[in-house]
Amino acid sequence: MIAVRIFKKLDAAIASLPELDPLVGKFVEIVVLEESEPEASSAPVALDDEGSAPETTPVAPQRAALITPAPPPAPVVEKPPTRQRVRICGKIDRVGDNGDTFRLVLSDDVAVPCTWASEGASPVLGAAGSTMAIAGTGIFDHAGILLRIDVKSASQAMPTDTRFARLPKLGEEEPTEVPIEVKPVEAPPASPSLVLSEIPSEPPRPALSAATSFTAIFGRETEEAA
Repeated sequence: MIAVRIFKKLDAAIASLPELDPLVGKFVEIVVLEESEPEASSAPVALDDEGSAPETTPVAPQRAALITPAPPPAPVVEKPPTRQRVRICGKIDRVGDNGDTFRLVLSDDVAVPCTWASEGASPVLGAAGSTMAIAGTGIFDHAGILLRIDVKSASQAMPTDTRFARLPKLGEEEPTEVPIEVKPVEAPPASPSLVLSEIPSEPPRPALSAATSFTAIFGRETEEAA
């Protein structure tokens, strides 16, 4: 026995199968089974008065069983990745392609693939093993998992960048700055009050001119000593 299963779109009506007319334009599934020919009956046939066999109605062959058409599969629509600005701090690893591709390691089992996406030479070239802070566009899938970062800027990490040493999440805000404890400046101890001594007054000196003598300037005792 041969069985044929057909799954197709019924584009036009089939004259020999009018039962399929309501399904024109739809996807249908048809199963065709092979059947053996009916054996000739050995029973005696009664003849009529004229001696001829009566006419018999031919038996129509069984048509293919009609199965309810299956609905077409729903198309799979892939959501585009979501982009978000991120800032992250970690250790540079696996630098390749002149620094255009590298990984930012956050822990022993967490690393983020990165791509240099700005003009000029990549700042991570020759910086493998150092800790850097990078900023750029994070690419997230439909589940909110970070796939990679298109890096726009990178620099050596500062002590205040440790708050960015985490795996960014979709929709989260950047960590706030860590408050720096400022110690009050102690005023120097007050110095004892200074006692100002009076400057002795001097007698007024004569006005100087071309005619002023040495005695008038330095006094008579200086002139006598000379």
